[in-house]
Amino acid sequence: MGERVYVELIVLSAQKDQTIQISQDTYCDPDSINEYDSGDYSCLSYEEVKNGNFPDTFTDALEHAGIAYEYSHESFGEYCAWECSLRFTPEGALVHKQVYANDRSIDLSTVKAYLDANNIPELLIHIDTRIESNEVLPWDNQIEYGKLYQMKQLIGVK
Repeated sequence: MGERVYVELIVLSAQKDQTIQISQDTYCDPDSINEYDSGDYSCLSYEEVKNGNFPDTFTDALEHAGIAYEYSHESFGEYCAWECSLRFTPEGALVHKQVYANDRSIDLSTVKAYLDANNIPELLIHIDTRIESNEVLPWDNQIEYGKLYQMKQLIGVK
């Protein structure tokens, strides 16, 4: 059956009501959602999410509606903490990211190997690559970029 955990979903406050409606239509009763606003962002908390993953019907509906989001959970059982996000680029393309807590660090033996080889430029490249691979696009203009994504989907542009 899988572990059931507490998950926080963050969306732009301007899209909170639409997100709750999508949640009701595809996933759960809105009465089971704890919500709080923090200025430009809203946090919707869900209890007992199977394995910390929302069902595809819910996340696909958010994507289809052009709603940028991120959600996360802490470590549980054999699973480490991770974050999942969806953002839209200025060109209206999707960027999904799933970053595990251990992806944010670099193994010390790797650092030592670069230092032992006196290869600091390669170490810096390794660090920069690691940072870039974990970087999530900012929230800026996500409503507009999400609308561009929707428009491109309607006219069949990939």
